[in-house]
Parts: sequence; structure tokens; C-alpha cells
Amino acid sequence: MLRSALRGLARGTGKMLLSAQRRWRRHGHIAGIRNDLAADHRRCCAGFSAPAPAIEGARRFLAEHFDGFNDLRHHEIYWRITGSLDPAYIPADIYYRTIEPTLNKMLYVPTFTDKNAHYASPLAAHLPEPVLHLVRGDLYLPGFVRIGDNELDDALNDGGDELIVKPTVQHGGGRDMQVMDRRATKDFIKQIMADRRSRSEADWIVQRRLDQCPELARFNPSSVNTYRLMMMTMEREVVCLSSVLRTGRSGMRIDNQAAGGLAGGIEGGRLRGRAIDREFRFYDKHPDSGVAFTGDLPAYQDAVELCRELQRTLPWFDLISWDVAIDDRHQPKIIEFNVAAQEIDFHQMNNGPLFGPADGAVLAAVLRRLAVTPRDPDFAVAATRL
Repeated sequence: MLRSALRGLARGTGKMLLSAQRRWRRHGHIAGIRNDLAADHRRCCAGFSAPAPAIEGARRFLAEHFDGFNDLRHHEIYWRITGSLDPAYIPADIYYRTIEPTLNKMLYVPTFTDKNAHYASPLAAHLPEPVLHLVRGDLYLPGFVRIGDNELDDALNDGGDELIVKPTVQHGGGRDMQVMDRRATKDFIKQIMADRRSRSEADWIVQRRLDQCPELARFNPSSVNTYRLMMMTMEREVVCLSSVLRTGRSGMRIDNQAAGGLAGGIEGGRLRGRAIDREFRFYDKHPDSGVAFTGDLPAYQDAVELCRELQRTLPWFDLISWDVAIDDRHQPKIIEFNVAAQEIDFHQMNNGPLFGPADGAVLAAVLRRLAVTPRDPDFAVAATRL
């Protein structure tokens, strides 16, 4: 009985520690957002004064739906940048603190976003071609056929001239992704395996470089340019909330806006005519290639339908941001999906409020979930002190 009680105590303590760690990380993320918000507001809104009706509408929207939250700085930035005085913009700290952790099972994020695990899931057929998996320091061929350290050279002999090497756990925004030839890749993997202290925590994947379609390559050929599709699972359907085309700048290998890339709004499979960078500057054409952000996009609807189908296999997450490339055969390929710390600024600055109008069905569905599953009960008090 004592042993059982101790095991139960240990399990309970472990859960408490994990929960505390997740809250600490989330609060740290929120603190970073608020620091960025203060700087962005000073930079973007100097001398800006919103009309009184817009201010009153935004205050009413926030007070009614988000526990009396009364910080209008996000609204003022969106208003100033977009010229649209819509009250239904979603402040980032509300989204990250309340909405995302309510609609998504955050405890499962590390497991389900492991890029190696994707190759043992329904996503596998729609991913870039794998060459080698490094899982907890052990080597696996495609199909998770385990091999010994002495077989590394043979495993990479036919991997192509250019390989994509990236970590698979808690990796996003293109962080630590590298493009290498076969020799450099072998040396890199061997260096990881030689470090006995950290090897057991090493999780990497080696993929063949994806050849993208010419229609997207023309924006910037050095990066694989992708659609970012933010999808939401509702009661009977999966809807696309917002989508943007992400493209890198000259010489960049990744397309992330945070790394210097551009994000252009999409409506109905067509570009909306401009893209925005991380400094909130708009461009009607790519500043390096000169290609206009207009016209129809290849295989866009195919990408939406694929993500809709795949999202139904992930019932633990109602909000998912999919990164989709279109290959040289015009087939959509999933680069990754995001279920935590999903970027919303470039969606709202290009396409308007994330969940649509204040009286729309999508926002109503979100608000019903928040009412049913409240999170962070101290949020209302903290928010009113901003």
C-alpha cells in the first residue's frame, strides 16, 4: 500500500512539474510578446490617433469576449498598418495565453510535432523524401530500419548532391536547418554521434531537397516557398481561417518572415496584391525578383484539401498551421505543421481578423470553447493591469 501511494505521489508530482514547466514557458512567451508589442507600438503608432467609434468598438469587443481585457495596442498597430478599423482583431497575448492552449492539447505538442514521428503517421506519403533518421542517437533508414554506426557511409552514398538536415524536436521557424552535400552531412552526423553525453538526446532527419514548381520558384529560387494555411476544426468541418504565401529573400534558404522573408495574403487561391515583411513594410512585388504578388497560385485548393484531410487525423489539435510546398509535379508536400506558438500577425495584417467578423460563426465557435474550457483563471486580473 505504501509503495502504491509513493508511486501515485511520484506520478502526481511529475504531472505538477510538467504543468508548471509548460505554464512557465507560456508565460515567458507572453512576456516576449509584450516586449515586442511595446516596441512595435512605439515604432508604428507614433502620432496615430484612432477615431473614437473605433476605440469604443474594440473595447466593447474585448470586454464582452475576453474577461474585460482592455489593452488596445494590438488593435492600434493593426489599424495603422492595414487601414482597417475592424474591432475583431485578436490580440496576440489573448491568442497565445488563452485560445491556443484551450483549443490544442499542449501536453501532446512535443510528440506530435516530432518530424521523425511524422514518417510513421498518415502524413508520411505527403512529406519530403527521407534519407536518414537519427532518433535518440540511433540511425534508421527510411521505414525505420535500424542500422549500425558503421553503416552511415553507405546510407548516405546515394542521398543526392544536396541534402536538408534539421532537428526534429521543438524545431520551428527554420532554426538550425542546414543544407549540406553528402560529405558534409556524414561529418555532421558523425560529430553528433561522437558526443556520448548528448547523443541519447539527438533527434535529426536528413531529407532530399524538394524541387518546387516553377510558379513558386520564380518569387525566390534559393528558398522553398510555401503556403502557410491556418486551419480550424469545427463541429462538422475543417475550415481554412487564413492563408499566406511565404517566400524568402535573395540567397535565403528558408522562407520564414521572422528570418527576413515575406508573407503575402491569399484569398480564394489568388494573391491579394501585396506582401509584408517583419518590419511591417508592404511590397506589391518581390523586392529582389520583381515578381508581382498577384494572380492564381498553383495547386492551392489541392493543398487546402490535403491539410483538411490530414487535420482530421489529429483530433487533439483544433488549430493547426500547415506549411505546404508545391513540388515540380504540382503535388502539395507538407514541410511541417505547427500547433503551438503559431504566428498570427502576418495573417491579420494581410487578411483581416483571424476568426472573421465579430458576429461570425467561426468566432462564435471559438468563444463557446473558451467558455466551456476556461484556462488560466488569473488572466482576467492580469490583463486589466497592462
